[in-house]
Parts: sequence; structure tokens; C-alpha cells
Amino acid sequence: MEEKEYKVGKDIFKTTLKVLLAIVVLFIFAAVGLFVISPRTTAKICSTLGFRHLEASCYELVYARSKNNTDCYNLIVKLGGINKYEKQQNYINILQNNTEYSDFCDTFDDSVLNEFNNGKIAAKNFVSMYGVNEYLSSSYADCYLARNMLDEAYNTIIASKSTDRQFELAVYYYIDYLYSKGVSETQCKTYIQKLASAADGNILDYLEQRNLLNETSVVSSEKSVRVLAKYTKVKITYSKYVIYKVNDETTLVDGAYADWQNAVVAYNAEVA
Repeated sequence: MEEKEYKVGKDIFKTTLKVLLAIVVLFIFAAVGLFVISPRTTAKICSTLGFRHLEASCYELVYARSKNNTDCYNLIVKLGGINKYEKQQNYINILQNNTEYSDFCDTFDDSVLNEFNNGKIAAKNFVSMYGVNEYLSSSYADCYLARNMLDEAYNTIIASKSTDRQFELAVYYYIDYLYSKGVSETQCKTYIQKLASAADGNILDYLEQRNLLNETSVVSSEKSVRVLAKYTKVKITYSKYVIYKVNDETTLVDGAYADWQNAVVAYNAEVA
């Protein structure tokens, strides 16, 4: 009797195992099928479930099929989220070398601006989204910084001087990395002093000139202009503060720190 019960129990276990295995196999086939047939839908599911690597793979397949600039941009953002820096740089190059890149940037920024003006996105999201060309160029340099490739990041920043806002942001991210990400004090000083040559020999004068030009926009009647100007002022004043501190300009550090903190307070009040 006991043997029969044991055999019945064993048969039930085997049957259950086979059913579970069949379910798993069907699920895998369904998932692979959905991935191939509809990678956009799969990407949304992966995003909801937090499967970020698989989500990025879906976006890669989406772009491979569409060759659409917006799909390429979305892929770049997803690759940054999973620290695939070399691959991210590759797709930034592809996007920025596309013949329709300029039109893509104009359309993207206009869309972000309209959404902000219509209250569809918050101010803090607006400043991080507006200026897609600046975002992509800064991200390219950030990919080097993430791998501690300081010379490569420096060369990328120098190349970005074609537009002032792009250069300001690139300088800020570079200085912030050197100062706050565990780079040695010697390296920090060396690279910040080296950066001075990027702005006609005096980066502090350059930043001050940009700050003065920015003051008109800070009091603009247009909300979007004010937000961007105050955001820029935070970046400029922080960069100046760090340069003074790293170069042991003790008589100027306190004033620069106060300017930075005042800029932060003004920006936070604007976006609240």
C-alpha cells in the first residue's frame, strides 16, 4: 500500500514538473516571439518590470528596424541608464552625424518647450530635457569620465566650444567630476588648470562674461528663459567656486561659494 502511495505521489510530482516545464518553455517562446514581432511593446513591459538591460536590447532592435532619430535618441538614453558607455558613444556618433540631425534637435526642443509652456512637464524636467544637442555632447564626455578617461573627456569638451551653452555645461560636468568623484587632488588641480586654456587662456574671465550675459535672461518675462538662465547660473557659479577652491584662492572662495548658494536658492524658488 505504501509503495503504491509512493508511486502515485511520484507520478503526480513528475506530471506537475512536466506541466511547469511546459509553461516555462511556452513563456520563453512567447517572450522571444513578442521581442521579435513587437520590440516596442516588449520594451514597455520590461520598463514596467524593471528589466533595464532587456529594455535597452528592445530599443536597439527598434532602432535597427526604423533608423528613426527619435528611436536612436531613446536608445542612447537607455544605454546610459545601464552604463553601456562605449555603445552609447557609438550611437551618439551615429545620431549626430545623421543628415537630419539639426532638424531632429529643433523639433525635439520645440516639443519640450511647448510641453513646458502648456504645463505638461515640470521645470526641473524641462532643464534636463531642453537642449538635446548639449545633452548628447555632454553625455559623450560623461562616458569618458565614467571610465576615468580624463584626457579623452577633456578633448571632447574643447571640441564642444562651438556653442557657449554646450561649453558651459561640459565645463561644469568636467569640473564636478574632478572635484567630487574621488580624483586625486593633484589630478584635480592639473586638469582644472589645463582646462583654463580652453577659454582663451582664462576660464574664469570667460565664465564671468557668460554670467554677465546671462543676467538679462534671469529677469526675463518668459518663464522658460528664466528657468534656463537660473539653471545656467548655478552651473557657472559652481564652476567658479571649485576653481578658486582648487587653486587655493582663499580670499575669493567665500564670495564664490555665496554666489553659488544664492544661485541655487534662486533656481529652486523658480522651479518650485
